[in-house]
Amino acid sequence: MELTPRKQKLLSMIVERYVATGEPVGSKFLSAMFGTAISSATIRNEMAALSLEGLIEQPYTSAGRVPTPKGYRYFIDHLRPDMELSVQEKFRVDRVLAGQSGEPDSFLDACCSLLSDMTGCTALASTPSGGDAVVTGVQLVKTGTLSVMILLRNSLGVLKSRVILLGSEPDMDDIRLFYSIAANLFIGKQPEKLSKADVQTMAFSLEDRALTMSPLLSALYDLALESEEPKAVVRGRTNILRYNETAELAPLFLELFDDSARVCSLLGRNDGGVRVYIGRELRAAALEDAGAITYGYRIGGRVAGSLGLIGPMRMDYARYIPVISYLGERAGEILGANALAAGTGGQ
Repeated sequence: MELTPRKQKLLSMIVERYVATGEPVGSKFLSAMFGTAISSATIRNEMAALSLEGLIEQPYTSAGRVPTPKGYRYFIDHLRPDMELSVQEKFRVDRVLAGQSGEPDSFLDACCSLLSDMTGCTALASTPSGGDAVVTGVQLVKTGTLSVMILLRNSLGVLKSRVILLGSEPDMDDIRLFYSIAANLFIGKQPEKLSKADVQTMAFSLEDRALTMSPLLSALYDLALESEEPKAVVRGRTNILRYNETAELAPLFLELFDDSARVCSLLGRNDGGVRVYIGRELRAAALEDAGAITYGYRIGGRVAGSLGLIGPMRMDYARYIPVISYLGERAGEILGANALAAGTGGQ
């Protein structure tokens, strides 16, 4: 679709004004902005033309105009101003991220909290997953006379743990045997290529030690598979209530945010860099009046997960895109460095 420069200017003004106020934009405001350069009649004619193109609409009689999903899409693809974060904002991001642990869940939790604070929207993230990630480390920690904690880390830095209650207290021979089996069956292996049958066969072959080792090896296998699956992180859930357009659908939003698989599915559509989704492009009934910005962060040169924002369709895309872009880029760099350290950390 080709728009004349004047129509483009009008559409930009309508989008930016509606984003700022949430109120329909009338011809009087536009006339005041243009001054004597364009007559009121011409502005009304151009607005009528934009309406026919499906880019703006009148929400009710005698109201001004608001952008349609098609109008937002045109603005984002062709008219959005190229903005950057200020030095102070970059410093804020770097300062917060520098103080976080290297474990992806808690690190991305901090990213989402910061992203939510900086935008006033709901922030989402999916933890690193998939690809050629392998198990890089296993630890066994005694937490009680009959209980131990198993920790498993993969080459993306993902850490999984589980406490196991045993029938008898493990001795040093049990612990050495556990590490030996972990090294042979798990370390350096992709979880999806691990064989449960091999793990069970190994456990059954241990004879008098099978009773102690079976639950440990079974838990280790489960943790390896869990490390491959992405987990959703959500912060600022109630921010969606701040906007009239989305507040009425709050129960549907909150239901979505509590569903880790659905959040990861939404974020998983990003194949790298910034992506913007408007209304029905989100493919969810709860989000038809919403907008989303996602950023696929990279670890080791490939997309490992995503950060995202969900807010009203009139969210300030021009302002928020550089926020999520910078944060996503830094997150990928830090998670990548942590993953590299995890990959060389051994057992």
